[in-house]
Amino acid sequence: MHAAPPVRISLAPDVGWRAFVTACASAAAANLAAWLMTLARQSTAAIAAVALLAAVLAAGLALWGLRRDNAGGGVLAWDGAAWQWAPANVQPAAGDLHVMIDLGAWLLLRFVPGASAQPVRWLVASRRQGGALWPLWRAALFSPPRSAEPSVNADPS
Repeated sequence: MHAAPPVRISLAPDVGWRAFVTACASAAAANLAAWLMTLARQSTAAIAAVALLAAVLAAGLALWGLRRDNAGGGVLAWDGAAWQWAPANVQPAAGDLHVMIDLGAWLLLRFVPGASAQPVRWLVASRRQGGALWPLWRAALFSPPRSAEPSVNADPS
């Protein structure tokens, strides 16, 4: 088995991902509000307070989710042996890349830098961002690194 060839993809903020984060935050806030309303059925003031709390919680969760997104974008590169993530205007960092959600044309990735001082990054990649190199990029994502390949000259005994 051969390792995938080197490939790079530029990742920019993804509108679909932002909509998904906002929808999840809104659903969580609505669920909390519905639960609290069952506890406060008698008071109109309590229902208004719960609705206000749900709106503030939804807005806060959506903003938090958007700030944690790969807002500045960057470049994710595979050199044949290791992954590197280079946010805009920052030196590239080598690390491990894990596929968390694979929907074929859309991926949620978790990049864990090798240097412990850097934070874990959640990245969103789409077929639109990959363009014609999307199949090669996905091959690199699911191929073992060169060092993981079995040696041809290994002694079976």
